[in-house]
Amino acid sequence: MTLFERESRVLSGWETEASERVTETPQTRGVALLLNCEVSLDQIVTAEHDGRILKIDKQSIDADLVLVATGRRPNSSGLGLEALGVDDTSFLRVDALMRLPCLGLYAVGDVNGLSLLDSTAFAQANAAVGSIMGHSGRFDYRWIPRCIIPTLV
Repeated sequence: MTLFERESRVLSGWETEASERVTETPQTRGVALLLNCEVSLDQIVTAEHDGRILKIDKQSIDADLVLVATGRRPNSSGLGLEALGVDDTSFLRVDALMRLPCLGLYAVGDVNGLSLLDSTAFAQANAAVGSIMGHSGRFDYRWIPRCIIPTLV
């Protein structure tokens, strides 16, 4: 089994220790880990023997199964945000109160890319509503529970 990761380490958004710990399990079970590898669907071709071949940087890997996890993109284009001076070409940039650079606009949830979990969106919404109502408070990652259980069958 081979695992390709686009980033320089697994779980790049987590603490280094968590990344190292999660990386240990697959490697002890014979999984090859290739970091800094950008993979796209057009690199996968069907072979004559009904398998799959993945071609990356002149390297070919014969595979019975290919799973591609592509991530998410925000769905904010076409809302007219650019007319307000908000860059909507990627995740929307917000401050700790979930405010956009344009006065009176807030962005919570997946659209800002801070964390793509519903519990995060809820915490972000609390920070935004609190700000709108004049309360002090801000979004803090410590409010978001996280857990990784590394298993490989």
